[in-house]
Amino acid sequence: ACLLPAAVSFTYTAAIAMFIAAAGAFLLARDLDCTGTSSLVAAAGWSLPACTVVYVHTPMGFTSAFQAALLFAAGRVANRPRFGSGVVLMAVLALMVLAGHPESLFLSVLAGCAFGAFTLARSGRRPWKAIAIAITAGVVALLATAIHLLPFAEALSQSAELQIKSTVAEEIRFLPNDRVLAALATD
Repeated sequence: ACLLPAAVSFTYTAAIAMFIAAAGAFLLARDLDCTGTSSLVAAAGWSLPACTVVYVHTPMGFTSAFQAALLFAAGRVANRPRFGSGVVLMAVLALMVLAGHPESLFLSVLAGCAFGAFTLARSGRRPWKAIAIAITAGVVALLATAIHLLPFAEALSQSAELQIKSTVAEEIRFLPNDRVLAALATD
């Protein structure tokens, strides 16, 4: 995308993000034993949500595009706790970290953990091997992307956004409950 003219580059980037979302949704649907047609419908639907389409040229859009692939990888680890499943999960997690939006990454990983736990509970197997593989995949993904995370962690403490969020959180903490509800439920 960097070698293309600007207009074509933006189109290419958007197409790749939507392809990633569609491919992950297709794999997830097929892993859930859906038919080919319903998997294609799921892929089309998953590639066009507002969080991907509106924010396609931001880190949030690319992190959201990997959500279905993360659910697929988490389900694969829960159903088939093997080395290959862990590698797929590690690769998806590393790509999500490199996409660069930590809030979306946190929410996606939380959803992936819930999906994996549900899949483990449904299978009735002993969960320890799958949990160990998932944790190992997460740690390896973080270690593999450390060159990206360490400068980000240093810059985070100096960012204005952290100061703003800390100030707002501090102000809200001392408000009475009725004022908080009134502030959240404005017209």
